[in-house]
Amino acid sequence: MAEPEAASYAAPFQRLVRAESITRRMKHNRMVYRDYWWQHAEKRPAMRRAITPLSEVLVIARVSKTVMPLRVRTGQVPSEACVVFATDDYGDQAVLSSSLHQIWAITYGSGMRNDPRYTPSDVFETFPRPSTSQALEEIGRALDEERREVMLRRDLGLTRLYNLVNDPGFPSSSDDDISRIRSIHVELDRVVLDAYGWSDLELDHGYYSHRRMERWSPSRLHAWRLWTASLLENHARAAAFRKLATGRARKTSSTAGRHPLRLTLEGREGSGEGCLPAVQRNLRPPAATASAAGMPRQHGGPDLDEAVKGLTHAAADGPAHHPRNS
Repeated sequence: MAEPEAASYAAPFQRLVRAESITRRMKHNRMVYRDYWWQHAEKRPAMRRAITPLSEVLVIARVSKTVMPLRVRTGQVPSEACVVFATDDYGDQAVLSSSLHQIWAITYGSGMRNDPRYTPSDVFETFPRPSTSQALEEIGRALDEERREVMLRRDLGLTRLYNLVNDPGFPSSSDDDISRIRSIHVELDRVVLDAYGWSDLELDHGYYSHRRMERWSPSRLHAWRLWTASLLENHARAAAFRKLATGRARKTSSTAGRHPLRLTLEGREGSGEGCLPAVQRNLRPPAATASAAGMPRQHGGPDLDEAVKGLTHAAADGPAHHPRNS
């Protein structure tokens, strides 16, 4: 929008003038900031194109105790403090609301004080998501609808609601609403594990402390096993992707220097063959370095070989592979 057209919206334009946006922006080093001072500094055109066909999207607070996505309507300007997922799929909502994703986000995201900080490049782009299913969509919809009803009826925001959910001094027997939300999360975690093919991994939900905060979550032992299974899946998909990329690179020189397979948010590639959900950025294990044997190892955690020993039978047999991911 050109400046004369923007000025025709008198009230908001004058508010910018009174806020001295011109003075501040004219001092900025970036020309686009100075020449288009009345526009948002970061317009995020790629994000806007991605969410244009959607009436709803998922967002997550960049810094939050809950690490929990929320469904919101489009047509508003998201704050920089929010991470926007260009999807309205209830299956995606289920996976991003799972303990598996929460553990991954707390492990690989950064932190601000004691609160996890969600960094998409280190968390979402490395998180190995499962294939979608009707069961995932159904439990994702159940969580969204029942939680929304409780929040509206009791005038609770997401943080206040999960403060109650995560409070061991607030027993389920004393509040049917909170008991139901906890039960949905237990069921949701089970459905998500089934989607990976890890049905015999245990959960043992209860109140467990992590980063100085107690959460309604799987026990620390089982959380560690969930993290290990996810990391193994991440490594397996990265290896498969590298193998696929190498094979394609041998067939044509046009792929040299770039990824031969384009990964979208949904994890589908246009050709339809050899499709993978989004794996690690640049196909590297998160925060990994090369060991003497040349195998990636994880900072701040056990070696991969030791991690394998801690898995239950299903995960020890190897990561689950799904038709869309193979």
